[in-house]
Amino acid sequence: MHLLSQVNVEEQFQNGISQCGTRRSSAVAQSPYHGSIICSNGESLPAAHACINAIWMKGRRVYSRRLDVCPPAVWFCPPLQQWMGSGFPSGTSCLHENAFVHRRAKRLSSTEVLLITLLVLLFVACVGLSVVTWLALDNKAADDGGDQSGSEFTGRLVISNGTVFTEELLNTNSAQFKALAYDTEQKINDAYSRSSLKEQFRSSKVNEFSEGSVVVFFDVFLLGVVDSQTVQEQLVSGLQQAGDADDGLVIDIDSVRVSVVRLLSVTAVNCPEGQKACADGSACIPQSDFCDGVQNCADGTDEDHTVCATACDGQFLLLGPTGSFHSKNFPEVYDSPTSCRWIVRVTEGSAIKIVFHTFQTEQDIDILELYEGTGPTKTLTYSLSGKSPGDIWLLSHEATVEFFADYSGSLQGFNATYSAENVKDLSRYYITTPRAPGSLDKKFRISSLPLTPAKESVCLQFWYHMFGEEVWRLMVTIQEGSSVIVLFQKEGNYGNNWNYGQATLNITADAVVVFEAQKKAGFLNDIALDDVSIVSGSCGPAPPEPTPVPPPTTPPPIPGVLTGDRSFPDLFSTSSQMTVMLFTDASSNDRGFLANFSTGVNLGQPDPCPSGQFQCGTGACLSNSSVCDGTEHCPDGSDEADCVHIIKDDVTGTQRLRLQVQSHVYTACAQDWSAQFSDFFCRYLGYRSGNASFSSVMDGDAPFTTVSVNANGSLELNPSDACLGEKIVSLHCNNQPCGARKVPLKRESNAETDGNKAGRVVGGQDAQKGAWPWIASLRWLGRHACGAALIDREWLITAAHCVYGKNVHLSNWAVVLGLHSQYETDNTNKQVHSIDQVIMHKRYNRRTKESDFALMHLQTPANYTDYVQPICLPDAGAPIEEGRKCFIAGWGLTAEDGTTADVLQEAVVPLLSNKQCQEWLPEYNFTERMLCAGYAEGGVDTCKGDSGGPLMCEEAGGWVLVGVTSFGVGCGRPQRPGAYARVSQFIEWVSEKRRLYSDWTGV
Repeated sequence: MHLLSQVNVEEQFQNGISQCGTRRSSAVAQSPYHGSIICSNGESLPAAHACINAIWMKGRRVYSRRLDVCPPAVWFCPPLQQWMGSGFPSGTSCLHENAFVHRRAKRLSSTEVLLITLLVLLFVACVGLSVVTWLALDNKAADDGGDQSGSEFTGRLVISNGTVFTEELLNTNSAQFKALAYDTEQKINDAYSRSSLKEQFRSSKVNEFSEGSVVVFFDVFLLGVVDSQTVQEQLVSGLQQAGDADDGLVIDIDSVRVSVVRLLSVTAVNCPEGQKACADGSACIPQSDFCDGVQNCADGTDEDHTVCATACDGQFLLLGPTGSFHSKNFPEVYDSPTSCRWIVRVTEGSAIKIVFHTFQTEQDIDILELYEGTGPTKTLTYSLSGKSPGDIWLLSHEATVEFFADYSGSLQGFNATYSAENVKDLSRYYITTPRAPGSLDKKFRISSLPLTPAKESVCLQFWYHMFGEEVWRLMVTIQEGSSVIVLFQKEGNYGNNWNYGQATLNITADAVVVFEAQKKAGFLNDIALDDVSIVSGSCGPAPPEPTPVPPPTTPPPIPGVLTGDRSFPDLFSTSSQMTVMLFTDASSNDRGFLANFSTGVNLGQPDPCPSGQFQCGTGACLSNSSVCDGTEHCPDGSDEADCVHIIKDDVTGTQRLRLQVQSHVYTACAQDWSAQFSDFFCRYLGYRSGNASFSSVMDGDAPFTTVSVNANGSLELNPSDACLGEKIVSLHCNNQPCGARKVPLKRESNAETDGNKAGRVVGGQDAQKGAWPWIASLRWLGRHACGAALIDREWLITAAHCVYGKNVHLSNWAVVLGLHSQYETDNTNKQVHSIDQVIMHKRYNRRTKESDFALMHLQTPANYTDYVQPICLPDAGAPIEEGRKCFIAGWGLTAEDGTTADVLQEAVVPLLSNKQCQEWLPEYNFTERMLCAGYAEGGVDTCKGDSGGPLMCEEAGGWVLVGVTSFGVGCGRPQRPGAYARVSQFIEWVSEKRRLYSDWTGV
């Protein structure tokens, strides 16, 4: 028996004589703390006159005992926490049970009291010795290897009725906590005593209460190894059998959850320092791997809820499309110190949006950190403290949230909800400066959340929109304390287009990224930002520079507009002339500026590497010994890109094949040469095939090397000072076979002789099916956008303006080969491919149309059929023949203000000289990289939707891609020919890119 309280015996004895006297039958009693006694005759007595000298617990009941002068009875009372909290309801009687108490005729003497006390002490000592002996025997059994294994479980349930949550239940030392914990433990114990686990069940323990009706967190201990599902099911079964007991507590059966914490065994698992054993003892893992969102234990106990549930809100793994989490005790002051971690996991492919309804923590002391990802690879995205950050986005379907609080603090903490979001659904939103007239220049700023130092570089990515004559500048800076570094700066009107920007960040201290938009006075301005994000790793190659829209007076490009009191980065002109102008007003007096200028070649380019080092295309330097060693060391692979050389002999005209290994160059010996090697080295050089002839060795050819194939298919070079047979390899590369039609046509116009203009893209003549098996339909988000030409199984040629601004989200692209009609239902001859790389020519200028040329790489190789074939490329620098008639084709508009074509259209156009092109298109500067074609009277032309498609001329070896549809003024207008990128000027560039990025290995 556990004595709970003792009232004044002498006082109650006197009161009992005077008030209870002869009431020996069925007297009743209540709490000695307040209220009144209801006797069997209905008479009410004050609490002070209660005939009670003690209350105690036995089993699941609370008993009261009367003094000797009162009837010796014991009363069953309500649950202790209810009795102590509010007393008996009016009119309630306690039942008595005489079997537990014996009458005594007189008071005990002092001697009797002393003897009883000694007996009690002796009994306690015996019990203590018994316990110590049992523990010793138990430990000995463990030492002897006895099988005394057991299981510890943790659980959670909700008391839905019979009690209410109060602040006192948060204090484990309070009487209310102890009372409700006792009643709940008895209810759990009783449930297991009714279950199939009654022989294995040992005990239960309530650890904590929280709000939500009343949420109970408890532990359960059983002998042997039992799975958590069985433990949970048997608890539910026992509670259901017990029904609504007279203790008044109602358990929500559906709320019962039980999971394993660990298996208890006398055989301990000894783990190294800093590691912890899995529950099944099968392995030791680093303590940091527990509760990190990644399962490391085979039994999964390192991520089990019972191990990882936070002290904040009892949660750990947050699943599903929505949920919530909060600091400990919210909305009350959170406890300190506190350390809590949650793992948020939503559907893969979704992002996570976190909304903070309340956020109050000590600035820079109590910190909430949010990571994208889980485990050791997670990336810190936000570090929050102080005031509410509002809504937070994590661009990952998994997130880690950690909260740390120190030993002081008196703030409310935080309450947050999360939801799974589809980022694609947010594409219609962006942030923009207000469009309002004014007479003053204006600045608008947005700042990132504080960024913490990172071990590696990260890449800031964003899209920007600068449109209007009065747009001034968009500048991105990073601020570390008082230091301000300009990461990105653009000035001027870039038209009604979204452009991609990026900057590599090396964050060594707490920093903030600031976007600053500056606008001139007036209404015609709009600066906007979209899709701002930070990803791990340095940024890749810089995107092509967007082309500013020239002002109405068409002044030369402005490399910089500088103002304010700070330093600026160096500016570089793009020509041999530069004009500097200073504009001031009378508003203030300042010192002005001092500038230095210098001239030179390649200013603004990376510094040259020291002697003995190789400079990568990215500007990085590495040892010459790393060049052509078979391993790519440069980020762009340029150290392995120029290791095969074809050297033309000025005397004999033969093309000698020379192979470079590090700094040594060898002439290829013809010994054991095969046709496989010819194709291999030509493909390395960016061609489709090749053939070799053999020439006699000449002075200067040594040293030599033979080529052989290893068992794994790789090539091996065998250097030597002599060449057996005295013959070396003369290699000739080409793109054959190509440009061949496989489908017989019913009637074919001869482009060289037929001057009939009836066939036209504008105005329309249907091409026969299979007539142009290399033409491709480029689809952006499922809709035809441009044309392209297939040049081998992997590569397409198209116009740079077709992919400009669309070279990042490659999944939006699809390429359809073998297509005749855009809406045809017969897919027999059609092939649909994804794009995994887009390469725009680095000299492409959107305003001048210079180098409007791009390559697209197929994610999977094309399958050659009668309806899918490659077109030939012209020789590098090949001239064009003025007046020669060639074909154009595409699915573009059939008239300048018409609709797009369903069936592929074709037409014949004559090639024009650049002089004629310049005369008829005076608003453009026609360079050697352009050509045009069309009739003086117009009527035949490419139009919108035909861009990127082929201009094709027939040669003896097949059809050749002469031009790529680029631009024009209207469609089919008189003396307004269509303009094309001249393919012969890009052959070496195409070969270089195919060499660097083609997916081929071995021979």
